[in-house]
Parts: sequence; C-alpha cells; structure tokens
Amino acid sequence: MNFQMLQFPIVQACTRRSNRVARYLLTLATIVHFSCSATAADAKIVEVIGKTAKASVTSGTLKVGDGVAILSIQSNSIEEIVATGHVLDTGDGSILVTIDQARDKVVPGQQMRTLPTTSSANEDSSLSKSGGSTERNQVPQNRMTSPGWLGVSIRPVSELLASEMKLPRPVGALLVGIYPGSPADKAGFRRGDIVLKINDNWIQNVDQLSPALAKFKASQQITVVLMRNGEGLQTQISLAVRPAASYFVQSVREKAMQGEAWAQVELASLYQMGEGVDRNEEQSIVWAHRAAIQNDVKAQDILGYAYSKGAGVKKDDNLSRAWLLKAAEQGMPNSQVQLADMYRRGLGGVQDFSAAFSWYRKAAEQGNALGQYWLGFMYLKGEGIEQSATKSAEWFLQAASQGCAVAQREVGHLFEKGEGVPRDLEKAIDYYRHAAAQNLPSAMVDLGRVYRSAKGELKNVTEAVKLFRSAAEQGDAMAQVQMGLAYLDGAGVEQDELQAAQYFQKAGDQGCPEGFNYLGWMAMQGPKSQRNEEMAVKWYQLAANQGFAKSQVELGNRYLFGEGVQKDYAKALLWYRKAADQGLAIAQNNIGFMFQQGYGVQVDYEKALDWYRRAAKQGCAQAQNNLGVLYLNGLGVERNRAEAISWYLRASSQGSRDAKQNLRALGVEP
Repeated sequence: MNFQMLQFPIVQACTRRSNRVARYLLTLATIVHFSCSATAADAKIVEVIGKTAKASVTSGTLKVGDGVAILSIQSNSIEEIVATGHVLDTGDGSILVTIDQARDKVVPGQQMRTLPTTSSANEDSSLSKSGGSTERNQVPQNRMTSPGWLGVSIRPVSELLASEMKLPRPVGALLVGIYPGSPADKAGFRRGDIVLKINDNWIQNVDQLSPALAKFKASQQITVVLMRNGEGLQTQISLAVRPAASYFVQSVREKAMQGEAWAQVELASLYQMGEGVDRNEEQSIVWAHRAAIQNDVKAQDILGYAYSKGAGVKKDDNLSRAWLLKAAEQGMPNSQVQLADMYRRGLGGVQDFSAAFSWYRKAAEQGNALGQYWLGFMYLKGEGIEQSATKSAEWFLQAASQGCAVAQREVGHLFEKGEGVPRDLEKAIDYYRHAAAQNLPSAMVDLGRVYRSAKGELKNVTEAVKLFRSAAEQGDAMAQVQMGLAYLDGAGVEQDELQAAQYFQKAGDQGCPEGFNYLGWMAMQGPKSQRNEEMAVKWYQLAANQGFAKSQVELGNRYLFGEGVQKDYAKALLWYRKAADQGLAIAQNNIGFMFQQGYGVQVDYEKALDWYRRAAKQGCAQAQNNLGVLYLNGLGVERNRAEAISWYLRASSQGSRDAKQNLRALGVEP
C-alpha cells in the first residue's frame, strides 16, 4: 500500500482554531452517546432465559436480525447499555432477542432499543469487540447491514505523545494493535500511528473513530490520514466484513499470553461479552488487570468501571476512583467523565465539585458529549464554579448539537425560560422535539406540557396527550402525573376522575410526590359533606414526607383549620417552615399570618412583617396585601399610607379581591 506524504498544515486545519465553538463545528455529529442516537423502535424486557430475552414492543417495528441495545435507566435520566444483541424472532407485539454481549445482568423491566447499526457487527463498538476503544454507551449513527471493519485497537493520544509527534494538542486515535490480515494490516498501518481523518471526518479524539468508520460498508474504499513519526500520511484502504468471533480469540490469545497489553484488553472484552469463549467476568478482570498494570488506559478504564458496578469484582468505590484516575490522567474521555461523576456525587466518601468540574472540562474540551453536558449542568447549578446561564447554554448547545438527548432537553428549557439565551418558544419546542424523537420520556413530557399550555397555532392538546401517554407507558412518573391531569380536566381525553386517580397513584408509588399531592387535592374537592378530609391528610402526608413543598403547605393548612386532623398550630407551623425553607412563597406568607394572628405563637408584628416581605418579593399577592395592612395600621412598622397603597396596588394587579377592596376603602380605584 502506497502512502502519500502530507505537509503538517493538514493537521493544523483541524487543530489551530482555539475557539471551542469553532473546534466543535469541525466534528459536529461525530460523537454520539447512546441516549442521543436516533431510534426506530423500543421494547421492554419481560423475561430472560439464559442468553435469550423476551420483550414486549412499546413503539415502532422490529424485524429479525435487527441489532438492539438493552438499557438501564439511571436516576439522572442517563441511559447505560448493559447488553447488546439481535432480534431472533418476532410475534404479536413481542420479540425474542439473542443476547450477544453483556456488561451487566439483563433483567425484566429494562428497556430495549434498536441500534442505528448492528452492534454485534460493528468494529470498535462501545463494548470494544474488535479492539476499539469508544465511549461507553456510544453507538454509530447510520444503520447498515454490513458495516466496514478496519481491524485496529485504539487508545487516546496523550499530551506527551502529541508533543513528540509535533501535534499542537492531543487529537486523533492512537493505534496500539493491528489485527493480522485485517485491512489495516494489509495497508501497512503500524502500532504508534495516529488516525487523524477518515474521508472528510477529522478525528478529534479516540471516541470519534468508530462513528466515522460506521458510516461505511464493507468493501467500501476510504481515505485515511495518519500521523507517523511527526509526518502526515494519506492512503486509500478498502474495509472488510468483520470476521467471526473465533478469529478474535485466535488472534489475541497468543499475543495476550506473550504480555501484549492491547491483546490482553481484547481478551478481557471477549470474556466479558462471552464472544468466542464462555462468558467469564472473573477471567475478564484477570486479563484487564494484567494490561492495566502495564499502564494500558483502556484496561484501567475497564477496571474502574468494574469496581464501580461490582462486575466480576467486589464493588469498591475507592479502587474504582484509583483506576479511573490513572486512565483519566492519560486522556481517556470516558474515564474523565466517570471520575468527575464520582467526585460530584461524593462516591467513595470524597465529594469535590471543583475536581468534578475540572475533569468534566477535560472531557468536554476533547469533544466528549457527556462531558459537555455535565459541564453545562455544573454551570447551571453553580457547582464548583460561579453560576452562569450563558456558559451553561454554551456547553449544553455543544452537546445537543452532537445529538445528546438530555442536553437537547436542557437547551429546550433554556430557550423556554430565556436563561443564557434569548427566550424563544419555537426553538424550545424544536429542541424538545429532537430529544423526544430519541424517546427520552422527560423530553416528551416537556414537549407535551408546552403544546398543552401554548397559545395560538403552537397549542396542540391532542399531541400533548399522545406524548404524555407514550412516556407514561414507559413508566415515567411525571408523564403519569400529566396523564392524570388530562383525565381530571378532560383535556384531550374524555374526563374520567377514576383514570386520573389511577395515574396519580402510579406516579406516587414510583416516588413522585406530586402524584400523592393531586390525590390529596382530589379528596378535598366538592362540598364539605362530600370531602374525604382524612384521606386528603393521608395523601398530603405521604408527599410532604418526601419534601414536596406544596403538600407541606397543604398539610399545614389541615392542622391550622383542623380538617381531617385535630387542630394543632404547632404542627401547622412546623410544616409551613419546612416549605418556607424551600423558598415557597405561600408558606412564608402563612407563617407571617400565624405571627400576626398569634396562632400557636405570641403575636409578633415584626416577625409577621419579615415573613410577608420574603413572600411579597416573590410576587405572592396575599403577602403583598398583608404587607399593606401592616403599613396602613402601623403594625410592626411605622404607619405609612402611601406604602400601604403601593403594596395593595401590586396585589390588586394580580387579581387580589382583598387588595381591591382595601384600595376602594381608601378612595383609590384599583
């Protein structure tokens, strides 16, 4: 194979721009986390027998041979692949799937999703089947029956290596292993080469090689740009069909026994997935450990993940962090994100937002979509860095533009609220649509919520209910709440209070206190003789115990007025304070009212004034009216008629009848 010598500027074309957004535009859509990939169909595991799983299809259509991923949904809505496989048979609304590879245990209740490419035939897959090293949970974008195979094992480019190779910064994917007889072997690729470009796709980091290759079929010719010993090379190469599993076992076993780290990692992956060998997590860990102590970054990443999940080893957050740190320091983006997660969540007893921010940034600046998402999240919340909606939007937009569904949803929030970006409801809807199209339930809820509440042409209650129902059927608690509200109000469906209550109950049983709150509200409706005040207290108590501020206020009200419970001012004040501490304005107003009236406490107008002010600043009309009363009568403050009128007017503008009446009594027309 002939190599064409290239001048160094071809590398500079993708690296010399320092602006993050400009750099990012060069690699748009080349790295995609699984939760960000388009989906054709979805199903839910109902039964697992050995390496076969039965699933019920929830949306779309699957056919025999389709590649699928089995997902575990994390508490932060991030999806994590636990296994991949292919459809063995189809039936009436159900399918049988052969589990080809599994990282964790497959159990009923897990979600199943079609892969944009067949994972079992994908070179450099997220499970490192043929020697690739890609971001965990990442899949190629384009579905193909026979994706091309290059036959390499890859690692990230370290800062030291980038310097030695005369690169201005770490870019590309480092070749650490070449499979014998593979297209890469026949083309004369060498260990130590750095892949910089596949056709028109610049490879900014190790995670981007697999998506770039996945766009091409077997036998298709591609142009590859390499860096070798500081010189740029360009060559043509024809991809091949990925060989059978036995080829990989034969190719790497001897090299692994001889101590070659990359081969040990591949053998570890084969044992982990049960590909060509019986699945054996313990053997997988043995081989990964042999490579890790040789400082192989992928092996260190594998061990970090294994110790975090207890996969083949006893779960140990400290060991997980230690191995992830080794890999992260060598520039492994996935390890950097996992390490940052541990610091942010305080796993292993060490919570350090500053360290988390630093590692997310390192991954984000390499183009890692999850790193960009979490960096945006930390800017949004002000964790480890000064809060900045503008910078949050910048990073969310970068991740969203790569197809990251959770980031697309966050961008939708920002455009809907006008935080960090100009308020634009149509753009918000567009981002929600992109995320919802990837079957992200929370995005479906957001999109449905906007459709339901929008004005004019944007309003679409029927579509809103369709979205709520789809998300609710996937078990999303907030979608179940929205379906409950739809049935309660008869919005987009025939009014049915029993159906509403059932949806609220489902949501509450999943730990969503808002479901219990609405059940409490339903119990308090109608004439007093028809109310079930005791049942309302039960529901409000369940929600209040979970910290739901609105239910804490309602529970306080029940104790204040003795509805469904014996009147108890002390308990009323207790629950109001819990809600007030969360910043709920009406709770702050109610505490002020108790101090003004002396309910369970000594009358204290100054304290009443203080609580009313807190609530009034948040726009609480009741508190604004009550402030007017105190100023007009000089209670806890010097009498000031003008100030009283000012507060009455603010409350009146929000429709407060009491404020309007008070203004008229002073001869002022509201």
